Amino acid sequence: NSATMGARNATVGLICVAVVMLVVTQVGFASWSSRPPAKIRRVVTHSRLTSEVQDVVSEHGADEGPPRRSTPPASKLLSRSSPPSTVHGATSLSLVAVGDGEMVAGRVNAKTPPATPAELNCTPSLAASRGARALDYIVPPDASTWPVNCESNEELCKVVRRTAINREVIVAVCNSAVKAQLSKWVDANQRAGIKNMLIISIDNKLPGWLDEKGVAYWLQADAALGSHKISAQKFKYVRAFLSIGCSVLMSDIDVVYLQNPFLFLHKDSDVEGTTDGWDDESAYGWMEQLDDPSLGAFGRFRPAMRITAWNSGLWYARATHASLRLMSILAYRMEHEPNTWDQAAFGEEVTRPARDDHMAAGLAKRALSYWCFANSKTVFRRMKVEPELAHHRPVVVHANYHQPKEPRMRAVYKRWHLDEQDALNEWSFEPTGVVPAPVLEKDFLHVINDGFVSGSDMR
Repeated sequence: NSATMGARNATVGLICVAVVMLVVTQVGFASWSSRPPAKIRRVVTHSRLTSEVQDVVSEHGADEGPPRRSTPPASKLLSRSSPPSTVHGATSLSLVAVGDGEMVAGRVNAKTPPATPAELNCTPSLAASRGARALDYIVPPDASTWPVNCESNEELCKVVRRTAINREVIVAVCNSAVKAQLSKWVDANQRAGIKNMLIISIDNKLPGWLDEKGVAYWLQADAALGSHKISAQKFKYVRAFLSIGCSVLMSDIDVVYLQNPFLFLHKDSDVEGTTDGWDDESAYGWMEQLDDPSLGAFGRFRPAMRITAWNSGLWYARATHASLRLMSILAYRMEHEPNTWDQAAFGEEVTRPARDDHMAAGLAKRALSYWCFANSKTVFRRMKVEPELAHHRPVVVHANYHQPKEPRMRAVYKRWHLDEQDALNEWSFEPTGVVPAPVLEKDFLHVINDGFVSGSDMR
């Protein structure tokens, strides 16, 4: 009958439409997935996602010549955990286009947003510690007996009793070859009001000099030569301090203290680390998309999180069981992996999760403000020139980005300890300002996307 014929014709028509759509879709997917992998990367800043995604995409696309293929919705790029926000009037979305012509949504902010007054206030906020889990102390803060476990560490306990303030010390590992630099470090510390400093002397010549200077020390003669070999010893030494209940600010001596750092630590975490980052994203982490075109349009993009390294030359370990586990893991790795850099191992163990038969330290960790616990890139690229920072005084500056270090440290010392306002201008010929890490890396994307490099056996 006519009704049956009509239904049959409608069904055939729908099948034909579906076949045509499937063919068109497959052609489109093949075109998409055939593009070279090094031409596209999505980057989403960790805190600057707004609801203006489509406006930004439209605006940027209009400026970039030929129309681009649409990108996955922002909800697939980043799981939003906090309300959208706009920082200093700049678009909060940062989906960065890199490579040689393939477009990713968004715009590159030409200028990194300036620091806010709140960010430049280095005094820890009590509100920041609300909700933090209780720390598992080796010695409870209210315990009357301290230090503990001194039966096998009597020499260390003796010097800690004499030196520690509030059960904390600042520690550096040195030998007599670095007396000139160590002298400047001690002088800056004394100007900053640091009284609880202690040197781990790894040769027999340094203690006499330290006695003359009135600086406490713990003698641990060690034949290690070279800065990396010496630095690799720090974890086993810090483990000894933690085991008796003494918290440690571990410091290299290419660090200039401008204020007493113990007044600016939050002390709500097992470990507080200084970052090599120079803006919020590089310091605290950002999201980006890894791209494998061979998996097709829906499988090719996968989110990843990246963060710059915490620097093993300046960090604080609270005397907790989690910190002690971290030091034990790192000391073991330094002993059994002679070619692993302590910086690489530190970054891996602070961030990597437990996996297979490998247990993690289980840390509560905090990244210290890069405005307050500053690296030399932040100082010489930003603090030197940004008006908002003209009167800012960091807590400490680590000369980790520059060689030779001594002239930079001398300039920092003059600028803030001697109040010579133009002390940093010796490098006025250098470039200033910073760009987001994805922009910095865009010419090397093909190398970065090829894989990740680790200093340890990941199995």
